[in-house]
Amino acid sequence: MATDGAQTQGRAQASVAASNGGSPTEMLTSALASADAAFRIQSHGDRRVMVAFSLGWQMAEVYRPDRRRGSTPVSEEDLPGISRLTTVELDEMGLLQVQAGITKLRDSICDAGLDVPNAERFAQDVGRLNDPAARQTAIRAFHVGLLSTLTAADYRLGKAYGLGRALADTTRLPPDWRGELATYRVATVSGWIRELSSALPPHAAHPVANSLEAWSRWSATQGGDGGETRRKLSSQGRLWRSLLSGEKQALDVLETSDYLRAGEGMLKRTGALAVKFLRHYWWLVLAAMLLLALGVWLIVGPGSGLAAGLGGASIFASIGLSWKGIGTSLGTAGARIEEPLWQAELDQAIYERITPDEIVKSLRKHKPGPDDPLLVADDGAPPRAS
Repeated sequence: MATDGAQTQGRAQASVAASNGGSPTEMLTSALASADAAFRIQSHGDRRVMVAFSLGWQMAEVYRPDRRRGSTPVSEEDLPGISRLTTVELDEMGLLQVQAGITKLRDSICDAGLDVPNAERFAQDVGRLNDPAARQTAIRAFHVGLLSTLTAADYRLGKAYGLGRALADTTRLPPDWRGELATYRVATVSGWIRELSSALPPHAAHPVANSLEAWSRWSATQGGDGGETRRKLSSQGRLWRSLLSGEKQALDVLETSDYLRAGEGMLKRTGALAVKFLRHYWWLVLAAMLLLALGVWLIVGPGSGLAAGLGGASIFASIGLSWKGIGTSLGTAGARIEEPLWQAELDQAIYERITPDEIVKSLRKHKPGPDDPLLVADDGAPPRAS
């Protein structure tokens, strides 16, 4: 897949190079072809990155367990679900998930010539510790070593692991939810998500980053405890996790009405492009209109056969100029950006679907875009996630 993408990009670059010195229409078409090729050079995500993200989230849960309880079973004789497991059983399951995640990344770590962290021994050692402080100290030490190993093996794996940990801390019933959603912190986390977008599942990164930023902007306007909306943050985080880890496909959250709105948005953007295109080539539009007007005048004005013939020729020339110079160029440009526009509209629809309605509506005037990272640090230093 990477080879095909490189070939596509090479053809697009060659097209741009060949167009140097050509007409403005040819140069515009070639530039759009290059942009289209770059857009298409994307994979369906790197499974290792998704595993590293899930591993980071799981380590955060092992370090600070989530003690939410589920609904009461209909019958006490039923087999227990995860929400009914004991604290010891939940801890054991969490440590097993950490082992499984590290095992899945073993090849990447070994290929880098590094030692694979011994997750089995770690699980046994932690399981023997009854003192909460000693347990957290052991988990923290293992976490630091694992983060260092993954970052050294592949920078994307280290970043994905850190992203999973940070997103879990942000959403899993944080004691200081406003602090977790502070602008400088969210800027860093959403930046990591966008940087890993090509390695994450399709249509997951930008909608989740936009949704996270929307929560941050919303939290800055709230007084009190944030009401019922704030209590949705934990379930919101689990939804973000399911999309970024590939557990749930982003397009699965959409309904028929979402596709209809996406189509309407695409038509509006296409119309705006047509208007800008015509403004850019106003001289071509003016020439076609003048030829058309001249043709009509020659036919209805002098009334001679020669004038009528010249008038017809002028009209045909205006039609040909319009079709070849305007219609063809605009059609080519539209075809080149049709797919990227559609994908962008789907991202917007997913963002609105996965974010609480009250947050989306309150921020309707500020539509988040694919490059709206909110990179503002309170102290003037580069923002960092704790």
